[in-house]
Amino acid sequence: MIHCTDIEFTYDGERLALAGVDLHVAPGEFVCILGGNGSGKSTLAKHLNALLLPDRGTVTVDGYDTAEPRDVYRIRSTAGMVFQNPDDQLVASLVEDDVAFGPENLGVETAELAQRVRDALKQVGLVGFEKHETNALSGGQKQRVAIAGVLGMQPKILILDEASAMLDPRGRKGLMRVCRELNGRGMTVVMITHFMEEAAAADRVVVLDRGKVACNGAPNDVLVRTDVLAGLNLEVPFACDLSLKLRKAGVDVPVCVEEAPLVDAVAAALREGRLTKGPAGPEAGPESGDGAPNDDALGAAEEPGAARPRATLQDDGEERPQHSGRNGKGAGAIVAFENVSFTYNPAKGKRKRAGKGKGPRGPHPDWGNDPDAVWALRDVSFAIAPGEFFGIAGHTGSGKSTLIQHMNGILHPTCGRVLVEGRDVADKA
Repeated sequence: MIHCTDIEFTYDGERLALAGVDLHVAPGEFVCILGGNGSGKSTLAKHLNALLLPDRGTVTVDGYDTAEPRDVYRIRSTAGMVFQNPDDQLVASLVEDDVAFGPENLGVETAELAQRVRDALKQVGLVGFEKHETNALSGGQKQRVAIAGVLGMQPKILILDEASAMLDPRGRKGLMRVCRELNGRGMTVVMITHFMEEAAAADRVVVLDRGKVACNGAPNDVLVRTDVLAGLNLEVPFACDLSLKLRKAGVDVPVCVEEAPLVDAVAAALREGRLTKGPAGPEAGPESGDGAPNDDALGAAEEPGAARPRATLQDDGEERPQHSGRNGKGAGAIVAFENVSFTYNPAKGKRKRAGKGKGPRGPHPDWGNDPDAVWALRDVSFAIAPGEFFGIAGHTGSGKSTLIQHMNGILHPTCGRVLVEGRDVADKA
């Protein structure tokens, strides 16, 4: 399906971004490409649908030469590509229009076009988002719109250039499920990623280093080469690292690149008495055998007088930590949120407040988003002390990006206020 023969490419005429790459992908194969930053992964991906042309060598896709201008349309109809940054790929203001853009330009009839849009949005867990504005979506949701736009074209080859980088763990699992299903139906998948669990699920792994192929083989052959991966600044798969350490400790378990087989092997070793508990137990001190400090050690590491974050029950019944900064109730805070709520659709928000909105459908089981969720932020209060290292975590669509865009006035609260050094960011004065 794809043949790259001794291809070289340079952006500046001096340093080779690709230095003699040979890559051959069979129809229906699932290939994962790994490599550190600057290794040439994205450059190679852009050669696979004629976005870039090699300075030397040849690239053919489904029998068509990428250097032949009259074949470019066929190549790009055959090889659909999803970029790392979805804002580079979204072209329409509404979700359904964006997904329809690709197949519409391929001349797909209206009736079939509507069905393709529905099917693609279902595959990425965005049913119910058809009329949503793309600029009001989270980064992960935008990425899934971009993926749906490519799936709607029904290409023979799906190229993913770190398409899971902006997705949360549940979203990455959902994407891998879609890729496996499509691959099972015969689609060729080329995935560029930094996540080793994704590489472990591929048929073959190709590792690039400074524009050359450093490793090429099955995941069980490539991902166990921990010394090579570490030397290329790549993460060693957790299951592989643990299984190798167990073997070194004398436990007879196979070297696994995926966690499930390792769990089964360790469980069998426990049942057969080949694996015993370590010296660390309930009486273990701060330096326990598993390397994790106990509660006393955590308490000792905190600053004198520092209070741990309190937990409060939100109006959805879930318990979440409430932070107030190091100095108590936010006094002298450099950033403070006071009962901040925000919606990208103020009119719909008012209807919801009045109790006239329909009941929510709830989050999608595989992707975690709710198409009927109106409030991107809801009654958020916290304070950040000067010099504090403050972390914000949450699943795709939880409001992280919306939150930080309030901190410098890119967005203004629908309700409540945001203070930076005591000044209201919404105050034009």
